[in-house]
Amino acid sequence: MKKIKIEYMIWFSGRKNVRFGKANSSSLSSFILLLSFFVISLLFFVGLGISQQQEEGKISIKRPPKSLDNFYPPKSREKKFLAAMHNMATSFKATMFYLQAGNTEKAKKWADNLVKSYLGIKDMVPEWQSYIKKDVAENFLKAVNSGDLKQVGALAKELGDTCKSCHQDNQLSTKIFYSIPSWDEIELEDPVSLKKVGVHKFMQELSDSLRFTLIGVQDGDFSLAEKSAKDFSARAKALKETCSSCHTSKASIEALAGKDYTAAVDALFIAVKEKNSQKFFSALSRVGDYCTRCHTTHLLLLEIKEAISE
Repeated sequence: MKKIKIEYMIWFSGRKNVRFGKANSSSLSSFILLLSFFVISLLFFVGLGISQQQEEGKISIKRPPKSLDNFYPPKSREKKFLAAMHNMATSFKATMFYLQAGNTEKAKKWADNLVKSYLGIKDMVPEWQSYIKKDVAENFLKAVNSGDLKQVGALAKELGDTCKSCHQDNQLSTKIFYSIPSWDEIELEDPVSLKKVGVHKFMQELSDSLRFTLIGVQDGDFSLAEKSAKDFSARAKALKETCSSCHTSKASIEALAGKDYTAAVDALFIAVKEKNSQKFFSALSRVGDYCTRCHTTHLLLLEIKEAISE
């Protein structure tokens, strides 16, 4: 199993050692809180580290079986496997509802539907056939047909336990692997190099631009700081191109990287030109808030997906 590696654009590292000018205490506190959030998140996800099976508070996550690829994009958009899961849940609920209402005929219909979907899972995902208990499913169906509520209740629990076992071992990794979109196909033009690059390289260049801006400010090298801040500003404004791949409405893009975001990026560049450390760190905190929103939503789960991918 691949080791999960999680990295962040930690442009605020070393900020507590800033000696240039007077830092704003509230913005410094903001950054310390931000740093604490990332450290806690990092420790939490590293602590998940071993298997999705819950044992002593730890979870281990592995790649879902390859046969499951047949039921998710890009191989299929029909969502046949997910539909089977929902069908089982609905059928089980309907079976119990009609039994309690005394409508045996409808209960039988839904129970038959449930068992067919349940037994069909081993054909869809052969690697999971050990979870499927054919005898339990068939005995459940017989109990429903007989109207023996006590027997139905006992077998319903036994049947549900097989579902629970599979979900505990596989549901989280399946959701992460198939639901989290990949960024590998996304490219955008780097406004500094004027070359088309992948999103991972672009984010690295964006991060480096901001890091060198911070280095320049902390060392009093404003030639380096201003050049790096200019590069960062251009890249930060171009970043919204990646958002439009999934966020298609103007309102959502405005919320993620709109006028307020642009104003924060501009304020950072102006503060560097003015050699004003207080304004610089205040603007840096504002920019960091926007980065945190996207990283919290996308980066952590994407890192896990990439770690379990082959």
